[in-house]
Amino acid sequence: MAMYVYKDSLRTIEFHAEDALKQDVGIRYYCPNPKCDAHMYLCGVDGLSTAYFSANRHSFPHIENCDFGSSNSFKPNNFDESSFDFKFAIENMLSPRASTKEKKIPNTHKIGKSKLKPLRTIRQIYDMCISHSCTQKYNNQIIGQMLLDDRSEYMYPKGVFGYRIIKAKTKRGSFYNTEEQEFYLVAPSSKKYEFVLQVQD
Repeated sequence: MAMYVYKDSLRTIEFHAEDALKQDVGIRYYCPNPKCDAHMYLCGVDGLSTAYFSANRHSFPHIENCDFGSSNSFKPNNFDESSFDFKFAIENMLSPRASTKEKKIPNTHKIGKSKLKPLRTIRQIYDMCISHSCTQKYNNQIIGQMLLDDRSEYMYPKGVFGYRIIKAKTKRGSFYNTEEQEFYLVAPSSKKYEFVLQVQD
């Protein structure tokens, strides 16, 4: 599922699902992945659910492993956007007690507004971020300030600081140091930054 696409094959004109109208149904749009030629179409503008884009023509599917294909399970109607806080979610995951203390997760159904829960896992947050343009916001939090990937690289001119989800690859050659128990990663595709992932256990 994608919350944005491009109107042109050169991918210069972004089109967000939140701005779509009924007359935009049936028009072919371009997958945000420049390597993927899937034909994207607008879905869900009937008011019953959040509008989104999907490659729902079997003859023009996503390429294998495309982030905007079926592997992306983000469905905005399944989560409470208004109670999502990126920093809180990451800190909750990093806490060794997070799995045993569910009270740390906001319990929105007590308020009576919604029984939906906010995004809570790395996969859920990653899929949400990929679904949106890096300049869009999710509960007033900029997507590119949550996820570092090729699209948001320009937002990090001096380094990567604070909590971030980083789409990285292992460094070519010797990417693991057995003595130090360290993995060496690079991100984004330009390899602008190198990261050291330290494993204690």
